Amino acid sequence: MAGVLFGFGVIGIVIFVGYAVARRRVLGPDGQRTLAKLAFSIAMPALLFTQIATADLGRIFSRSLIVTAGSVVVVVALYVAVARFVWHRPADEVIIGSLASGYVNGGNLGIPIAVYVLGSATYAIPVMLWQLCVLAPASMAIIERLRNRDARGLRAVVRPVFRNPLVIAAAAGIAAALLPWGVPEVIMQPLDLLAGLAVPSALLAFGMSLHGGSVPGAAPVRPAIFAIVILKNIVQPAAAYAVARYGVHLEGVDLFAATLFAALPTAQNVFVYAMRAGTGVQLARDSIVITSAISIPIVVALAAVMV
Repeated sequence: MAGVLFGFGVIGIVIFVGYAVARRRVLGPDGQRTLAKLAFSIAMPALLFTQIATADLGRIFSRSLIVTAGSVVVVVALYVAVARFVWHRPADEVIIGSLASGYVNGGNLGIPIAVYVLGSATYAIPVMLWQLCVLAPASMAIIERLRNRDARGLRAVVRPVFRNPLVIAAAAGIAAALLPWGVPEVIMQPLDLLAGLAVPSALLAFGMSLHGGSVPGAAPVRPAIFAIVILKNIVQPAAAYAVARYGVHLEGVDLFAATLFAALPTAQNVFVYAMRAGTGVQLARDSIVITSAISIPIVVALAAVMV
C-alpha cells in the first residue's frame, strides 16, 4: 500500500509545482510548450536509450510484454471504433484519445509501485519500453502521415518513423544492449543527466496546463473522457488479467504485476504527445486528471486482494 500512495504523492507534488510556476508566470507564456518540447525531443529519448542499453533484453521480451501489448490492443481498438466510426472525430484527435485509453503511467508511478509493492523495478521495464518503443512512435508517425496526405511512396511513409527521436533512441539502445561491451561512461553519464529531466519536465508541463484551463471533463470532451475512463480504469486491467492468466499462463507475483500495471492511470507522456501533435490537448489533460483520481482506489484494492 505504501508504494501505491508514495507514487501518487510524488507526482502530485511535482504537478502542483508546475501549477504554481504557471500561476506565477515564472517561465513566461511559452514555458509549457517549451517544457513539452524538451521532454519529447531530448529527455524522453535519453531516458529510453539508457533504460534499454542497460536492461536485460530477455526480461524485456518476455510474456509480460505480450500481456502489455494485448491489453493495449484491446482498449485502443475499442476507442478507435467508437470515436472514429460512431462519433466521427478527427483521426489525429482519435490517436491521442486512444493513447489516453491505453498508455499507462509506468514510469514515475510504475517504478515506485514496482519497488515498494513488488520488490523490483524490473517489472516496470517491459511496460515502459513497449510504450516508448512501439506505442508512442507509431502513434506520432500516424499523426504526421495524416497531416502529410499528399506525400506518396514508401519513403513518405517510412521517413516520419525514422525521424522520430524516440525511434532513434530505441534503436540505438537495442544496439548498445547487444554489444559485448557496455556504453562508455563518458557517454552514459551525460545521457543519465538528460534522462533525469524526462519525468519532471513532463509533470511540470502538465501541472502548468491546469492553470487557467477549463474544469476537467468539460462538455466538449465529456463523451470521450467517459469512454477513456471505462477503458483505462476497468477494461484494460481486466483484459491484462485475462491475457496474463489464460493466454500466457502467468501466476503469482507476475500475474499481479501484469494486472497492477494495466490499472495505472493515463501517463503524463500523453499530454506531451498531444502538445507535440497540436491536437487533443484538453482531452489528454482531462484524461490524466480523472483516470488518476479513479485509479487510486482501484490500484489499492488490487494490491489488497491479489497480494
